[in-house]
Amino acid sequence: MTTMTRIEVFERVARKLRASFEELANVPHRGEKGGQAEQIVRRFLNDHLPRRFAAAGGFILDPRDQLSKQTDVIIYDAFNCPVYRADEEAGIFPNDNVAAVVEVKSKLDADRLAEAVENIAAAKRLTKVHTQERGVEQWSTLGCLFAFESALTLDTICSRYRQLLQGSVFGLHIDMILVLDRGLVTLVACGPGSSAWSKMMAPTGTGGPDGEGFHVGIAGTELGDRSLDAFLRILVAHLSLFRHAVGHPGFDWGVLGANRQTNVHYLTSLTEERDPVAREARLREYANDFKKRFP
Repeated sequence: MTTMTRIEVFERVARKLRASFEELANVPHRGEKGGQAEQIVRRFLNDHLPRRFAAAGGFILDPRDQLSKQTDVIIYDAFNCPVYRADEEAGIFPNDNVAAVVEVKSKLDADRLAEAVENIAAAKRLTKVHTQERGVEQWSTLGCLFAFESALTLDTICSRYRQLLQGSVFGLHIDMILVLDRGLVTLVACGPGSSAWSKMMAPTGTGGPDGEGFHVGIAGTELGDRSLDAFLRILVAHLSLFRHAVGHPGFDWGVLGANRQTNVHYLTSLTEERDPVAREARLREYANDFKKRFP
C-alpha cells in the first residue's frame, strides 16, 4: 500500500475544490454563484480547521455595538463564542472571538481586489477588548482573500495591491491572498542589515520597538497545486497563537440597563438565624426595612 504525503493529500483536496467550483459554471446569477463559492470555502475550512474553530458567514459585533457588513467567511473561536444566529446562513459573532475573516472571490480582478481591501480593512477597524497578552499570544483578526481564479498574474496582483495600500493605515491590510492552483501573495519583512525576506503577519501594527528599521514588501509565490496547502498552513499557524482566554463576552453590558426603568419585586431576605421564632421576626424586620428604603 502506497503512503500518501501531505502534499499529495492537499493536491487532491485542491482538485476537489476546483471541481466543486467548476460545477457552478452553469449558475446564471452572479450573486447566487458567489454565495455558493463562499459555501465551498466554508465547508473546506470546517473540514480542516482545528475543532476549536469554526467557519461561518454573517456579521461581526464589537463591544461598542458596531456591526460589520455581511462577511463571506468568519473564522471564530467556537469554544468561547456566543453566536447570535439570524438565520442558517448569517450568524452574528462577537469580535473578541473572531480570529480571521476571508473574502471569497470567484474571479479576482482589479475591482474585486479593491473591494476586498476595503472590506477587510472595515473588519479590522472593529474594536477588540485588549487583554493581557501571554508571550506570543495573538488577539488580532487575520485578513485573507480566497480567489478561485484570476486573469491577473501574481506579480500584477502584488503591484495593484501595493497601489491600494499606499497611504492607508498599516495594520488594516490583507495578510494573505490565495489564487487557487496558482500561489500566494503575502507581506514579507527583511531585518536591518539582512538580505533574507520572511513572511510577515502583523494584523495590528508594526511590531513595536522590535520592528524598528525593518523593510516590508509584498511578495507573490508561485506554488501551483501546493498553494492551498500553504494557505492552510499559514492560517493554522495564526490560529494556534490566537488567545485562549477571552476575558470579555464581546458586547457592552452597560447598554442593557442604560436609561431603563427597572421594577424590583421583593422576594425574601437572607439570614443565618436557625431558631424558627427568631428567624420569622428577623425576616419581618428585613422586609419592613426593604419597604422603607424601596417604596
